[in-house]
Amino acid sequence: MKKPVDRHRKPRSDAEFEQLLQAAGRRVVAPAEDLTQIKAEAHIAWLRMVAAERDRRRWYRSRRVLALAATLVLVMATAWWWAARPDGAPVVAVATVERLSGEVRLAEGNSSLPLTPNIGGSLAAGAELETARAGADLALRLPAGQSVRLAAGSRVVLGVAGRLELKRGTLYVDSGRVTTGRQSVEIVTPAGIVRDIGTQFEVQLRAGRVALRVRVREGEISLSRDGETHSAVAGEELRLDVAGGVDRGQVAAAGAIWDWVQAAAPRLDIEGVTLAAYLEWVVRETGWQLEYASEALAAKAHGIIIHGTIGDATPGESIDLALPSSRVGYRVVDGKLMITDA
Repeated sequence: MKKPVDRHRKPRSDAEFEQLLQAAGRRVVAPAEDLTQIKAEAHIAWLRMVAAERDRRRWYRSRRVLALAATLVLVMATAWWWAARPDGAPVVAVATVERLSGEVRLAEGNSSLPLTPNIGGSLAAGAELETARAGADLALRLPAGQSVRLAAGSRVVLGVAGRLELKRGTLYVDSGRVTTGRQSVEIVTPAGIVRDIGTQFEVQLRAGRVALRVRVREGEISLSRDGETHSAVAGEELRLDVAGGVDRGQVAAAGAIWDWVQAAAPRLDIEGVTLAAYLEWVVRETGWQLEYASEALAAKAHGIIIHGTIGDATPGESIDLALPSSRVGYRVVDGKLMITDA
């Protein structure tokens, strides 16, 4: 009598393995249709595994490409900011972008990188900005609230504490009407230094006999050079020649000479704004004087709510878009914006 085979014990020899197979008996042969279905499902499972492996490899490849691209962008941006700052100095945000039109670049020496239109993005001290010579302008906001605009064909270096170095072109500053306790803006140029005393003004570096021109739209500025200081008030223009002489003239608060300032102005979201607030924005940007047809209309303007949008229209152009919802009329005569009942 043969000794029973323990099927759970690992065979110790070929003889025991043969006994184990004999004890298991004949295998059940699967029906042909089942074998066909099993093969088909196995093939499908294999295709899925191949596809999953292919997708996994693609994902890793794309992930590596994206990671490399992000790293390159970060390295380039870091390199540019590092190159623009003094050695060892911490990175200090000194301005935010409020409007960007056309080609504006972060410059360094003879090369530059395009500045993306990241509205609200911060710029660090030492950043050198350059606008293309045609169709470009830039509006910035300084930490103390002043609005700074750069015309086409201009180049400026951002400094700390409201200090800006104008290397080429034209720059405009609106420091606001409330200036008590506010740090003033200082524009450094090769021809002299301009400081604001609560004002709207334009500084332009020029080629030829006149080296520097300063136009004061509102308030007062001071111009310093070689130990001498000259002041100018609203409606005045100072022209500094290459020999150091200063010529004084008159300038209007409104008109075509300020069109580029309007074009560069940050746009106002008028939806839900009062008529009075909107009109104050318009006249500050255009230089017009605001007048109401009556005191009652002036008081009413604080309660009238405007609806809609002005898109990319300049402050002066926006009136025809904004006023219809307020049900008032207007006319512009000799630099005055007159608001009338519709």
